[in-house]
Amino acid sequence: MTVTVSDYNSEWNNWYSEIKDNIWPRICDVALGMEHVGSTSVEGLSAKPIIDIDIIIGSEHFLNEVKQVLEALGYEHKGDLGIPKREVFHHKDAKHPHHLYVCTADSLALKNHLAVRNMLRQHHDLVELYREIKQSAANKASNGDEYCKLKTSFLIEVLKASGFSQEELNAVREVN
Repeated sequence: MTVTVSDYNSEWNNWYSEIKDNIWPRICDVALGMEHVGSTSVEGLSAKPIIDIDIIIGSEHFLNEVKQVLEALGYEHKGDLGIPKREVFHHKDAKHPHHLYVCTADSLALKNHLAVRNMLRQHHDLVELYREIKQSAANKASNGDEYCKLKTSFLIEVLKASGFSQEELNAVREVN
């Protein structure tokens, strides 16, 4: 399986809005927010054309309620896939391809997603560099895991610049 990285598409924000409009009204009483994260959330950045979305909950106590709503909407719960306080949901018939995560507000996964997104939104030079790294990784990688590993050093540097502790950086590196 090869990895496809596409030029930035302004429609990605519309895709996110459509997905959010379908989910948010049904969970807004138990969730703290929803965030468009990942490369599709950064204007001008090339990306795999898959929207990454984090639903934020105050604690794991709210997971079952959110899970029930998402399952009623056609999502399948996949578990945390090895990343604490981040649950993965998949919708096989989604109109727009997306990864949906439910994260506790204190999770390292959420902090990671927001820090990378915010640094890239604030530093256009990083967007240019990351675009080159992503394209090179996509050309070299034979699968998604390899693609992720080829980008890890850059992402660790971004997280370091955004104030992550060495312990947090090690934890992120371990799951990437």
